[in-house]
Amino acid sequence: MSNVSVGDLTGLQLAAYSNVTKGNLTGTQVSSFSNVAIGNATGAQISGFMNIAHGELSVVQSAGFINLAKTIKGPQIAGYINIASTESKSAQVAGYFNYTPYSRGIQLAGFSNVATKENLGVQLSGFFNYAGLNSGTQLSFINYADSSSGIPIGFFSFVKKGYHVLELSGTETFPVNIAFKTGVKRFYNIFEMGFGEDDIQLGYGLGTIVSLSKRLDASFDVTASHIVGYRNAHWEDDRYMARFTPSLNFQAFERVGVAVGPSINLYVAETNTEGNSRNLSTYSFASGNEGDFSYQAWIGGRLALRFF
Repeated sequence: MSNVSVGDLTGLQLAAYSNVTKGNLTGTQVSSFSNVAIGNATGAQISGFMNIAHGELSVVQSAGFINLAKTIKGPQIAGYINIASTESKSAQVAGYFNYTPYSRGIQLAGFSNVATKENLGVQLSGFFNYAGLNSGTQLSFINYADSSSGIPIGFFSFVKKGYHVLELSGTETFPVNIAFKTGVKRFYNIFEMGFGEDDIQLGYGLGTIVSLSKRLDASFDVTASHIVGYRNAHWEDDRYMARFTPSLNFQAFERVGVAVGPSINLYVAETNTEGNSRNLSTYSFASGNEGDFSYQAWIGGRLALRFF
């Protein structure tokens, strides 16, 4: 059922239920429920439910539910949760959640990763990543960091000491637009709403900024929008617009900037029963019909005020 070593163990502990080593482990613990090493573990802990290494783990922890260690130099692999209470120098792979103050390797989780002090490697999760300081890469649906010298990539990324811009702009098709940009200058998310004569646009996009001088930089934004009519606001209508906008941005004041640049636009709309659809722009360099859809492409422009 169980094995207990009151001192150090060099070798193998194999039990149907649990293994305990009150000293250091140099070898392997295998059980159906739990393994515990009070000291350092230079070897493998493999269990059906839980592994605990109160000291440093140097090889691997693999558990069906949870792994706990102080510092890990080898991978933690768990069906639910991994915790390295001081530092992770290797990989944490969990079905749900990984935690450590300092992550220097990779955190891979089905739901969430947390590095409370600093992420120096890669955080990859299905929903949420958190890092005090992100010096590596965050990849998830939602990313958060207090500050970042790395790159957060996701649907929504917020860096407390990062890039936050409220933008008011006008284009040839939507004279009034409001957008929120968040992330870091190297990679940010764009959430936009625009108002035209008969339509509104709800858009999402990505962008990046290249610094040219102290007050001047260049931004490159790509957005995709769903177009909805004021008077016939059927959300199932298939009307979409994609836009690429390179801009020159001048920082006029500390918290106010001006951006101007051209845009390349592509509009696609489902045709009616007569095979017709309403164009979005009054001019285009390409247009036509393909099956049940019509398309229109044109060169436009954008003028914006940015509030930081």
